[in-house]
Amino acid sequence: MRILILVRNFLPGHHQVISGEWNVAGVAYRAYDLEGKTVGTVGCGRIGKLLLQRLKPFNCNLLYHDRVKMDPQLEKETGAKFEEDLDTMLPKCDIVVVNTPLTEKTRGMFDKDRIAKMKKGVLIVNNARGAIMDTQAVVDACSSGHIAGYSGDVWNPQPAPKDHPWRYMPNQAMTPHVSGTTIDAQVIVHFFPVFMRLFTSFLSHKSNSELKYCSYAMLRESRICLTDTSREKIFLFKIT
Repeated sequence: MRILILVRNFLPGHHQVISGEWNVAGVAYRAYDLEGKTVGTVGCGRIGKLLLQRLKPFNCNLLYHDRVKMDPQLEKETGAKFEEDLDTMLPKCDIVVVNTPLTEKTRGMFDKDRIAKMKKGVLIVNNARGAIMDTQAVVDACSSGHIAGYSGDVWNPQPAPKDHPWRYMPNQAMTPHVSGTTIDAQVIVHFFPVFMRLFTSFLSHKSNSELKYCSYAMLRESRICLTDTSREKIFLFKIT
């Protein structure tokens, strides 16, 4: 979503609607198709792999940098190419997506010098942690146009103070840290401990051939059921 918001120059068009304007040229001059663009993910763990899979239908040129190569089958399915050296990958990318954990090694890894190695007009999406970026280096690069668009919901620090420079730099599509706060995600987080207790109990007392619905009061009130439907004990947690 954040990639598309930046690539299609969505925010200026949205602001036009709010302000009562209609200037297609004012949006289109910086709007592009995602198809054919080179997208590189820095970090290819669970989120990085999902990103590559979801970008496959857009016919992008996909690159990834990580400590290790991913499974050859997934590499084949996505068409993604491994880049062992980060600084070799970055100049190739139209879009860079940060998906690496925050460690002492990655803290501030995108500083002024590293950003300068990227293409002029690069788009950056940070899905990881704000501290991976040098705050002022991002502001300067957005202001000069070297970074044509920056988006994410991670800040350094969090909550971001009112005077945080990322709030006011040009070409940004930032939000508060909301990625894990959907209704669906909160249901899973809230009931996960209950699920695990029931899961353990179910494994201990029920045979593979049985189909049982939980009658626990808490689950009955939340209308969540647990079913055993296969020999491998695959459990479905269903919101009805």
